[in-house]
Amino acid sequence: MSDLVSTSELSEEGNTDGSSQADHAELSVEADNEQSDSPQQSDGEEASAGGSALLEVLQYILQGNAAGNLGVRLLMNRNGDDSDSSDEGLNYVSSSFLTSRHYNRQRIPRPPDSPDTSVLDQSDLKHQMNYESGCTSSPKTHTSCMRSSLPRLIGMREIGCLGDNGSISVAGRIQASSAFLPTKHNPRRLLKMRQKFFCGVYNKEGDLFMSSCQDAQLRIFDTANGQWAELKSIPCKDVGWSVLDVDFSHGGNHVIYSSWSEYIHICNIRGDSDSHQALHLNPDDIYNRSGIFSIQFNFDDSEIIAGANGGLIYIYNRELNNRTMKLHAHDDDLSCVCFADDSGHILYSGGEDGIIKVWDRRILREESPLPVGQLAGHYDSVTYIDSRNDARYLLTNSKDQSIKLWDIRKFASTEGIEATKKAISRQNWDYRWHPYSGKIVKKKLPGDCSLMTYYGHSVIRTLIRARFSPSFNTGQQYIYCGDGFGRVVIYDLLSGKICQILEKTYNSVTGHPEGHDEEVVRDVSWHPYDNNIISSGWDGTLQMWEYHCG
Repeated sequence: MSDLVSTSELSEEGNTDGSSQADHAELSVEADNEQSDSPQQSDGEEASAGGSALLEVLQYILQGNAAGNLGVRLLMNRNGDDSDSSDEGLNYVSSSFLTSRHYNRQRIPRPPDSPDTSVLDQSDLKHQMNYESGCTSSPKTHTSCMRSSLPRLIGMREIGCLGDNGSISVAGRIQASSAFLPTKHNPRRLLKMRQKFFCGVYNKEGDLFMSSCQDAQLRIFDTANGQWAELKSIPCKDVGWSVLDVDFSHGGNHVIYSSWSEYIHICNIRGDSDSHQALHLNPDDIYNRSGIFSIQFNFDDSEIIAGANGGLIYIYNRELNNRTMKLHAHDDDLSCVCFADDSGHILYSGGEDGIIKVWDRRILREESPLPVGQLAGHYDSVTYIDSRNDARYLLTNSKDQSIKLWDIRKFASTEGIEATKKAISRQNWDYRWHPYSGKIVKKKLPGDCSLMTYYGHSVIRTLIRARFSPSFNTGQQYIYCGDGFGRVVIYDLLSGKICQILEKTYNSVTGHPEGHDEEVVRDVSWHPYDNNIISSGWDGTLQMWEYHCG
């Protein structure tokens, strides 16, 4: 592992031993200091603090006089070697100069020309999705689809050719929607802040949007009928580094958030008075600092599930106003946890150990927690889990620069679990600091039980999220994710190919840049009924991507 000589920032996963963020850096040289109590300096603004002149000289020399709020850090190797590589073929740069904003874009993993769909082609999911989207397939013929354009569907509806009720079918809606996916042209910048955005999600109705950034404020926006108006701003409490996760209640009356703290905070959205309650998880460990990376309401909002450092899963019962379960679920920090469906019986969890575990609460015991099954196949840690909400299929994003699709009816063998543990033990890079080398491993690990693997996005510096597209307007036939280089990547679920890359472009009229700078897009949220995606970036912007002819 490299010696950290100078660092620009600490990600939320980097402080697991209870020390302050500053204790992790021997020397910190930062222009973009999110921890400072004083306002940040704008681009080109003359620094007044001591040492600012030296910082400007360094920026001039190392960036070709490029102005900007750029943190600087040097990573040096003890043995003087420029790179390390494991015998698994994962090569990472362990000695390099990086800036907080400009990594080498050549290190974006290149997707395969022909993704391997052999396992997914034989699955029930493919046949189910083909049926729902109006496609048919058989072992002897290629898949064929009766595609309908939107004008044709509207015309058929007007002349009464769509059945007794005259409404467009689910398949027709999905087909029409696929022709109007969000594009990279003319994104709408919804909000600009000096701090990084970490989370941004629509509620299930799509009439509210919630964002969090490092200014320790939750912002709720009214998005009904296409509008964008700030409804409420909530000052956050017990925030260390940043708010790490948020969720809307299913009833639409409350929101929750978590951070580097042993509390989950719950707040009301509407009402004559404000309510802000701290739900104590009682971690029973007074020596180590708690970090809650993942939270979610259950289907009736009576319980909240949380995933934390130390490999812990917590369940908090709101009716009893107490933590009702604490599970030692993983061998290392737990990055993500979620319910499999609305029943609340099945849970998925994943984290630094790279193993995805499936839990059944009906047979779960706190004193001896045993998962009903495990999923293995990633070469590195898991950053996010999203359920298809059918208690069968889920996806995971990983630091091995891939997304994997899983079927919980096909658990990993002992061989697969051991292969994943071995691969992770050989990792010699720190994704918070090191760039990815650009060499992805296309060979499956022994015992990999995933249905499909998706390549073409970058996972660096933080817990970047990936999700299924909405059911109503897309039939969940896409997977979309954030990216370490300011992009939103949309994959076709069945083919594994990239459908769209939403990234910075330049306005054809004004020449001004539009979209995110080349900074991390940590969170993405697709409107449940409209074809727009809002992305939350570390460049301090919320961007809305919609369909535009280009």
